[in-house]
Amino acid sequence: MFGFIDSKRVGSRAWKDDRAAAAGRLFFPLNSEEAKLKLEQLIGRRAELYPDRSRWTLDLLRCVCNKIIPVKGRGAFKKALKRLGISYQRARSYVHSPDTDYETKLAYLQKVIASHREGRDVVLAQDELTYYNHASPAPDHAPLRKQPRAGLAIGGERKWRVIGALNLLTGEFSSMQRNRISIPTYVGFLCKLVEQYPGKTIYLLLDNWPVHFHPEVIEALQPQQCPYPFQLPRSWASIRPSGKYRHLNLPVQLVPLPTYASWLNPVEKIWRWLKKDLIHNHSFANDFKELQLLVDKFLAGLASPSRQTLSVAGLLKPNGIFADQLQRAGLKIQTN
Repeated sequence: MFGFIDSKRVGSRAWKDDRAAAAGRLFFPLNSEEAKLKLEQLIGRRAELYPDRSRWTLDLLRCVCNKIIPVKGRGAFKKALKRLGISYQRARSYVHSPDTDYETKLAYLQKVIASHREGRDVVLAQDELTYYNHASPAPDHAPLRKQPRAGLAIGGERKWRVIGALNLLTGEFSSMQRNRISIPTYVGFLCKLVEQYPGKTIYLLLDNWPVHFHPEVIEALQPQQCPYPFQLPRSWASIRPSGKYRHLNLPVQLVPLPTYASWLNPVEKIWRWLKKDLIHNHSFANDFKELQLLVDKFLAGLASPSRQTLSVAGLLKPNGIFADQLQRAGLKIQTN
């Protein structure tokens, strides 16, 4: 559709003369949805069309889109782009999940949520957080030329761990703090969830941290129904469970997320809330016990059903990745 164009000629007389050829024979009215679609497709092909340019400059885009947006002047072209929903934005960092079964696993997550049965099962998202006695630096309001301070502790770094599980339909957030998360600690947390939701099957959405799927943990659970295998370190292949958790028979079904797909776990937004309110720039570098008590208080405030917690977790957005499934499961999604 568009030939390769020498980016060094942009702005030259020869370049301007070649605009029509570069743009091909496309033409659509500015109010056309087809024009918008073609423009979005073109922008998405930048790396294919111009591998020697890392971004679309206004002049480059204007020359290539001469037939799609037939206007004179850079100002008019910018206004036309705005009408078609294209703007100049700061890029954001991202990681694309390398999981080759991403779509299959996402479909299973959505199926689990949509199949929720009131009174018979519960769907939770679970994750862990580590915080430190050293304060993490973050922007804050301060007098001019007096930077906010994030204190470092005297005597070295100490860390603390939090396990949390969010009910996707009620907003209840269950949590536990420990200095480390061992196999017994994690099994204990699962027992706590079962006590909180008696008589229900718990579907637990979680990442691929190996401890989640340790043979000792799996032994504590009812037979698993997940259609794809859990990811374990090769060195664990020969581990045989000891039998000490077999009697528990916990009604918990593990539902692993695709690898490196943290955006699918709404608990990540709860951690961001905690960091924003307490962890960043905290003043307890040399009083770590006090910080732990404050985190306990913060987490205790999330233990009850809450629409606010659901909102912070992004679960009330009508365009959320699980919005359709949550609505089918009975959650009332925001419409504005």
